[in-house]
Amino acid sequence: MLRLSSLSKDFGGLRVLDNFDLTIPSRGIFGLIGPNGAGKTTVFNLITGLLPPSSGSIEFAGERLNGLPPFMITRRGIARTFQNIRLFKEMTAEENVLVAMGDPQCGMLKALLPGAYRRVEDSERKSAGELLSRVRLSTKAHQRAGVLS
Repeated sequence: MLRLSSLSKDFGGLRVLDNFDLTIPSRGIFGLIGPNGAGKTTVFNLITGLLPPSSGSIEFAGERLNGLPPFMITRRGIARTFQNIRLFKEMTAEENVLVAMGDPQCGMLKALLPGAYRRVEDSERKSAGELLSRVRLSTKAHQRAGVLS
């Protein structure tokens, strides 16, 4: 799904990333760890188009991303988030996930039709439940976020 091949980044005369390779298969979950200054943030900035690579290639779903502006990369499903997590402590874990999912997929007409709105809401709650299950928090779905570690 995501392939980084011989990726390098130079800032002036300083090479901060040198021939970095990474392949992440579809539905794969990977972590990128290393000490401060190892180039982790640089890799994320290259993938998301915030920085251009000095050499190498970035492919997502078989399409080369090099040279695309960040908004075009985001439209393809790649976005960056930051560690500074802000939870709504008085809301449940499920409600926090629903907020993070964004606007309900419900137009004005569906909002006026109780049955249609309920189906959209049920579908979104199911998706939130699947996400919580994926990170092993399904048993905590209805607990307030403020009481969770």
